[in-house]
Amino acid sequence: MPGWGPGGGGNNPGSATLTATFRSGNNATNGPWELYLEDSFGDSSGGQYAWGTSNGQLESGQVDVQFNAEAGGGSNSVSFGVAGAPALAISPASYGNITSVGFYVSTNGIQSSETTEWLELTVTFYDANGNPNQLDVNSDQLPATSSSGGGASSSYWIATPDSGFTAVSVEIEGVIHLNASVATPGSTALLGDIFVWTS
Repeated sequence: MPGWGPGGGGNNPGSATLTATFRSGNNATNGPWELYLEDSFGDSSGGQYAWGTSNGQLESGQVDVQFNAEAGGGSNSVSFGVAGAPALAISPASYGNITSVGFYVSTNGIQSSETTEWLELTVTFYDANGNPNQLDVNSDQLPATSSSGGGASSSYWIATPDSGFTAVSVEIEGVIHLNASVATPGSTALLGDIFVWTS
């Protein structure tokens, strides 16, 4: 089973080959982006998503997420999307094997209550023959964070393929949940990143 543990060490987000981001934005299908996908070669794509509101609060409910990075890069080889919104896609220049995947979530602590969390998460690495190396993250180790107006909070976890397993592609599936005590807490009040590092 792939490795799973707190982020840090050599897993610097700034050195990631691929980055997918979801954030509170303005909780609408126009204006600032809620979804963004980019690579270290300068390719990027952004999109809008209305997370939803309940009793004057931002309340996303359970939102399905899918991310795919195919072997080697090339045309539309990387995609990222959430249920109910068109998937984003980019076409990076070629990259090597996938060495690790990171998951970062944060809240800025400005509102009286804020939550950014994964409720379910599965990471599947594949080798050149299509053999899977799958990690189903335990509920007590899911990336999740919350704050109550007293300052920012974050959580950062890293998944790595089994020792000796050469991963050329990765598929990430899961469910996220965002909540804030106001409907529009600020573009980056609730934030989540997926990072992919390659050789």
